[in-house]
Amino acid sequence: MEPNLGQGACQGLEDAAALQAIVAAVAPARVAALYERLRLKRVRMFVRESALGRLGVHGPRPVQYLMRATLRAIPMGLSEPRLRAMHTMPDYAARVA
Repeated sequence: MEPNLGQGACQGLEDAAALQAIVAAVAPARVAALYERLRLKRVRMFVRESALGRLGVHGPRPVQYLMRATLRAIPMGLSEPRLRAMHTMPDYAARVA
């Protein structure tokens, strides 16, 4: 994952929250499979968003300007749900039950 979303520590905390919820609810043999099922979709979202932002941060200057102008032109109604999804941690305890 590109570092441009600043999610390293945040994803580590989410991993810990997910593992805590799983360990409290299932047998040790099922922890790894359930962890993967709970976290994979969300982690893929961050990897995809990070890849999209890569050009705006690390690409050639003209591409950076174009990418940033494009992002500014997106209406808030379209971008806000995506931002909310990234900034709201799932309730892992409810998903395990």
